[in-house]
Amino acid sequence: MVRWGFRMFESDLDLDLAAEFDKALGKEEADQVPLFKLTDKKPDPELAAEVREKLNQGIGVRLIDHYRQAELGAFKTLARYQQVLLAAMLMRAGARIPDADLQYVRGLVTNVPCRKAFDIHELGFCAAGKAQFLAALDGYAEGVPRDFREASCFHCGKTKADTGSAPMMCGRCKNANYCNKDCQKAHWRSGHKLMCDMKVLSAMLKTKTKA
Repeated sequence: MVRWGFRMFESDLDLDLAAEFDKALGKEEADQVPLFKLTDKKPDPELAAEVREKLNQGIGVRLIDHYRQAELGAFKTLARYQQVLLAAMLMRAGARIPDADLQYVRGLVTNVPCRKAFDIHELGFCAAGKAQFLAALDGYAEGVPRDFREASCFHCGKTKADTGSAPMMCGRCKNANYCNKDCQKAHWRSGHKLMCDMKVLSAMLKTKTKA
């Protein structure tokens, strides 16, 4: 398993779990509702509209119920993170999500493992992905697809769609993004300083090795 970024759907594990949603539907319905295709960096807007229409006919609620029941089994952490990913996929399509289910999945977030540091193997969020997901929940409107591949603030999780302007990049590590100076300062104090220093040091060592 490989993780190449800090946000949601930026790891093989996230994509593998997203592919499971099509399997849960079964081949016939998955052909009509190809959820996994919405993980593409630039999914077809017409496809999103078609998927949204099918999901709103009851398939979305059925998927929510399916993974809610899975939480009662032995693999609770996995089932909780699958519900988070499913909610993200439904938001990616702009599909209807009942208010009670939105609130339930918001509560699940605290029970999903989250790491500040970059980890290529573990199930769950990187901190930037958690912020991204919570901001998506806060700003979600049915019928308006949410883009989880768009750059988001590493502190508050907001994107250009929320603030009106694209997040700026950290000038040192060229890795983190922030919607304003206040978020950058807050994230620096909460742990980015160490990560940023490690990234810069790694880049320096690579440059010296090439030389």
